[in-house]
Amino acid sequence: MYFGGMGLDLDNPDAEAVREEATEFTKTITGEGITLLRNENGALPLDKGNVNLFGWSSTALITGGSGGSGGSGDADVNIRDSLEGAGFAINEDLWNMYVAYHDGRQSTKEGGPNDTTYTVNWGTPEPAIGDTNYYTAQLLEDAEAFSDIAIVVIGRSSGEGLDIPEGQLSLTQEERDLTAYLTQTYETVVAVINSNSVMELGYMEEAGVDAILFMPGTGASGAESLGKILCGDINPSGHLVDTMAYDHKSAPNYYYANRQGTRVYSGMDVTAYNDANSYYYVDYVEGIYVGYKYYETAAAEGYIDYDETVQYPFGHGLSYTTFTKEVTDVRGDLRSDSIEIDVLVTNTGSAAGKDVVQIYATPEYYEGGIEKAFVDLVGFEKTSLLQPEESVTVTVTVDPFEIA
Repeated sequence: MYFGGMGLDLDNPDAEAVREEATEFTKTITGEGITLLRNENGALPLDKGNVNLFGWSSTALITGGSGGSGGSGDADVNIRDSLEGAGFAINEDLWNMYVAYHDGRQSTKEGGPNDTTYTVNWGTPEPAIGDTNYYTAQLLEDAEAFSDIAIVVIGRSSGEGLDIPEGQLSLTQEERDLTAYLTQTYETVVAVINSNSVMELGYMEEAGVDAILFMPGTGASGAESLGKILCGDINPSGHLVDTMAYDHKSAPNYYYANRQGTRVYSGMDVTAYNDANSYYYVDYVEGIYVGYKYYETAAAEGYIDYDETVQYPFGHGLSYTTFTKEVTDVRGDLRSDSIEIDVLVTNTGSAAGKDVVQIYATPEYYEGGIEKAFVDLVGFEKTSLLQPEESVTVTVTVDPFEIA
């Protein structure tokens, strides 16, 4: 009614109260959901102070998806705001270079969203680290003097009407070259993956990136949590809701997705592309074997080497502290209305943090029977904030139907 101009009035105290509540809720979700994928030698959290923000996407935060999931697209809190609000000082010259670079690309309308050298982040490529029009010798020299910490931001947008072109779920050559330069130059390198889709991040490990944070669309205000996580004011407790494989081609559905992000398939009659009778379609052939259910089953069947195939599994998420978990009681069975599982969680590290108890089941499978994945997530529960040496018993309730 509001967008259709049908007289819905949002300029009133009640609506403003809802907006304020939504803003705080968004910050909570992002603070709980940003996921620490990698943290070698305790690189994170960082001491508050000077940091260099690299990557054009550092100035162009992905807040949501496209189409119905797009929202306004405007960020009340961008990455710079987030870091400065948490007590960091960013390299102003680097920031201004990226802003000017993007403004210049937009004004000349270079490239396009289906050019495989371009990210989907509004069709703008990463400037080459060797391009002295942008990365001048003075700029790079001053950056090294400013801080021995580099934070590189990689952005990808996607959503309704904006499928990601083939190849854009991996790092572009420009992003690889930038990452290699940073790991060779800076003492600490942190990557922030601001992407709505899982990506191939094997090169990040190969190049020696110290820490990787996964931060999908933040909403307008959620990016505020990033700076707090980087400095340790918030201990990350997010866990992946998908599998990050080294190579997307390891998943069956890769071979049935369109090739260029245009919803046009190889061999399709593109002359009829804009015809009203030419419908878009996706072949759905993988059945239940989507995401972790494919990778876990394929590994159990000996079809893949799991460790060589999967970089970060479903449910993965690190913390600045450590936990132990012990099942202390199980009540109910497959004939009950529910099964209750008590798990004692203890913070064994030196920082306060939260953990997530995840319960998986392997259902009975008979050859020729109903297809079943080797592993199913059947219940999960996050703990409260636990201080060092503090314990809590978490009860996860499982529906036996989920194990049928």
